[in-house]
Amino acid sequence: MVKIKEAIRRDITLGKYASTGRLPGVRELALRYDCSRGTISNALKELSNQGLIHTKHGKGTFLSESSKTFIHQSSRMVGAALLRNSWMEYMEKLRDEYLRDGWFISLYCSSDDMQNPEAERHFLELALRQNFAGVILTGTPLEPLNSDLYLKLRQAGMKIMHLTNYKTDMSGNATILPDYRMAGAMACSVAAAGGKKRIVLITTAGNHPPSTVLRMEGLSLMNRALGMERLPDLLLAEGDRITPAVEKQLHEFFKTCGSCSDLAFLADDCATLWDLQQWMKQNEICSEKSPFMLSMSDTHPTKRFINYIGFNYEQSLRLAMEYIADDSIRPLDPFHRMLEPFLHLHPEQQCN
Repeated sequence: MVKIKEAIRRDITLGKYASTGRLPGVRELALRYDCSRGTISNALKELSNQGLIHTKHGKGTFLSESSKTFIHQSSRMVGAALLRNSWMEYMEKLRDEYLRDGWFISLYCSSDDMQNPEAERHFLELALRQNFAGVILTGTPLEPLNSDLYLKLRQAGMKIMHLTNYKTDMSGNATILPDYRMAGAMACSVAAAGGKKRIVLITTAGNHPPSTVLRMEGLSLMNRALGMERLPDLLLAEGDRITPAVEKQLHEFFKTCGSCSDLAFLADDCATLWDLQQWMKQNEICSEKSPFMLSMSDTHPTKRFINYIGFNYEQSLRLAMEYIADDSIRPLDPFHRMLEPFLHLHPEQQCN
């Protein structure tokens, strides 16, 4: 009975019965959902208790006013669960603009709790209870993933827009994603265009989020295509990255790598690259000819001081709001856009 009840609920929230505001009779519903009339009657009773429908004796079963409102998404509220140093700052700037157009945006900074899946789930469930028209989010890639909740919300008539990969395969979601794979390929090609012959990836040990995996895939593909020499990766520690063990590894690397003039250090994030830069300055490493350094992401304040590959986060937010406001697109319809990366070279750190 639970499956039948959820199937009817899904059809209600997707607007299947919105044109008449009335559900078919029990016999027709039993045929439509391939079950007994008793199962249909019990399911309708449950949905009535939940306020989605009501029955008028002798006239039939009708959608309640609350379900009609939900179907048409008269709510002009949008949730935004975003990361700081990227989407969050742009949405804070855009919020007043959308407020003038009648949209209220509720912001939740997922950086503050390190993208905790439980905190994200709580925010999404609150958005559902408040009948938000949609949620824009940089979904947490940490276990347990909230894939089931994303689908549940979409089935309930809410639009869920993902702005980054919370898993590698995002085909079943509505997405406006940075092209992370292209960012990795771009990093390698920029180094080659600057005359660098060898590349080193600076990364951290441990499990990598999907965005990192995609950047590394792009880097590896372009590296093979260009025939550049790839030296062993340098692994920094999480948190306090330059630990004594890491420092020993770095000293050994620079003793054996030879001249830095043809080297390109490519990092998965700005903070990692910044830490390495500061350590090299303190230890006067390659002071005569610094290697070219480039971060493949731009979600850290230190991007002001280094070369990086970034994305147009304001564009992605505007596209997301257009998606939510477009009534011709239903929550379960496929929707995919890709953001192209751009290169930002710091005036003092360009390829020579």
